[in-house]
Amino acid sequence: DNLGIGTSAPSSDVERLEVKGTGSDTLVLLTSTDAGATNAPDLELFRDSPSPASGDYTGAIRFSGYEDTGATTKVDYARIDTRMFSQDASENGVLGLYTRQNNALRPQISLKQTGFVYNENNEAAFDFQIETSGNANTVFVDSGQDNVGIGGAPDSDARFHVTDDGSKSF
Repeated sequence: DNLGIGTSAPSSDVERLEVKGTGSDTLVLLTSTDAGATNAPDLELFRDSPSPASGDYTGAIRFSGYEDTGATTKVDYARIDTRMFSQDASENGVLGLYTRQNNALRPQISLKQTGFVYNENNEAAFDFQIETSGNANTVFVDSGQDNVGIGGAPDSDARFHVTDDGSKSF
């Protein structure tokens, strides 16, 4: 009941389908020739649980590879996942983006019914930075120091720091 494309049938760590190639370009392409205005092609991840519950994951995309030490240990370097939550008989979803830090996946961004959340777990090393063409620190939130800088990195002794080069108005 397993299918391998470009390889033999999947091993025990893949349930049904494995697509394998040796190139460095697109490995799988979904193409729709529909001439209408509907969205297509669609890729749907559907969790058909017989007992769905608030907090259940509904799907994930993992970005993994072997660790850079040369060992053949598979490591997840990033993940995008979704979960379902219900509150007061309403259905809500959460989209989470995770990256690897200190050998563990850490939540970086959550999109949820209450809005956009960055650094939900209060990681001191997860700073928030907005760059422009002329300034790498147009807005800089230093998570470890709990302060904000505009126009430059914040001073450690100020909660809010604005850097002015003399040519700007406030």
